Amino acid sequence: MLTRRFARISNRVSPLGKGFGKRWGTDGRKEATLFNETTETKWEGWEPIVYTTYAASMILLVFGLTNRPNTSIQDWAREEALVRLKRYDAGQEVKFGVHYSQIDNSPNFSKEEVGAVPELAEE
Repeated sequence: MLTRRFARISNRVSPLGKGFGKRWGTDGRKEATLFNETTETKWEGWEPIVYTTYAASMILLVFGLTNRPNTSIQDWAREEALVRLKRYDAGQEVKFGVHYSQIDNSPNFSKEEVGAVPELAEE
């Protein structure tokens, strides 16, 4: 009983009484939009260019990163060890300091002394 009486008094005294918000119209939350935008979305002039550039960049990144050359030192050492093992099993000489895995892929140059012009070495 005391709480009802207190509620009635507080509603009369408080400016935020029972009818707060009803004086200014209906609740327009359903019709409200942020920044008065309409529901129709129309691209601005810069959007197609930017989105096309994003898509092309992603395609280039995916293609470029999946097809990059393998430059890992562990993979090079594994390949070098396999080539040396094959040469050793075939009875060929294996020298320290010579990279045998690159002989098939690139020409082998050698020079006699410092400052000399490198010449194509014969195997």
